[in-house]
Amino acid sequence: MAELILHVGPGKCGSTSIQSFFAAHPSPCVQNIRYRPLDPLRILALRGEDADEKALASFAAFLAQNLADCDALLLSQEYLFSSPRAVARICELAKNLALRTMIVGYSRRQSEFVVSAYSQWLFSSLERTHETTQVVEQIGIDPARFLGLERQLIACVANDFHSARQLSGYVLLDWDRGYGRIAELVDGMAVGIRCGTLPKGGPAIGLIEDFCEQSGLRLRDEIKAAGWVVANAGFNPELVEAVNQAVARGIAMPAIDQLNRALQIRSAEMVERPVTSELVSALTNYADCFYAESNRQLCRQYGLDENYFAPSVVVSKDAAMELIIRENEKRATNPSAAVAEGRRLSADILRLLAGSH
Repeated sequence: MAELILHVGPGKCGSTSIQSFFAAHPSPCVQNIRYRPLDPLRILALRGEDADEKALASFAAFLAQNLADCDALLLSQEYLFSSPRAVARICELAKNLALRTMIVGYSRRQSEFVVSAYSQWLFSSLERTHETTQVVEQIGIDPARFLGLERQLIACVANDFHSARQLSGYVLLDWDRGYGRIAELVDGMAVGIRCGTLPKGGPAIGLIEDFCEQSGLRLRDEIKAAGWVVANAGFNPELVEAVNQAVARGIAMPAIDQLNRALQIRSAEMVERPVTSELVSALTNYADCFYAESNRQLCRQYGLDENYFAPSVVVSKDAAMELIIRENEKRATNPSAAVAEGRRLSADILRLLAGSH
């Protein structure tokens, strides 16, 4: 019998890099593994309170077929993290088909996740842009004085990171709660759960090798170098701000697939210059402080280094709000250069986006 490895993501935690690597390298491990990406529609059919019998039978057949003639079957889809019932049902189906089942996922500092999620998904959302603008206005701050990323972070401080939820409405940021829910639903199934952290700061091994170790696999020596390639690097930060300014002004954007292709092409042509400010630095530190206790519990549960999640500077909510108010007053008479640059929607970018319709 083969082993089942269920990679649950979540998104923005190395999932694209893991999936791209195993899709591009059919035999990367000492073990004979089979990689299969999961269709989100399959997961959707398994995640409800009531099981869909046809979906269960279809997935059982899928497992039986793909577990044959290999040492390990790797299934991956970042949507699984926000679908804990689907994870539990897959584990239940695998009980009599797989030698063992291992759930593997990752986490990262919330400060990094919030910025990455904004820069990948939220910046081009008309609904979320309107929401954050309204939240900023409701606390007496002029949204026109701040970058889109700054408005996103200000809203997160004001509503305890409700505005950082996924576009689907699911909140990912509390890793301990997310992995805890999965553990609760698979309790008694003899399923292993491994939670890792994204490698950073010149680690001895890269993400792919770490993933293999977490999964009980061994990467072949001659292919380890390929495991350092990062996929889904993101869009140019200045371009992200330009698009967000356009969305805030009501300028129509192309469909998401067309927009993303246009952004990828344009980002490859641009020099990377991070869009940031002292306010961004302080508010991202606050994100790590807000989730500090949850992160400590996660580390104790899964044997992770607590220093990985430690904020660079301790920032309280009161201090964060006071800084926001002071910055708002300061920019009333001395507008931020970053905001002025963000407002300057260059004609070539707008032409590019318009040509993507």
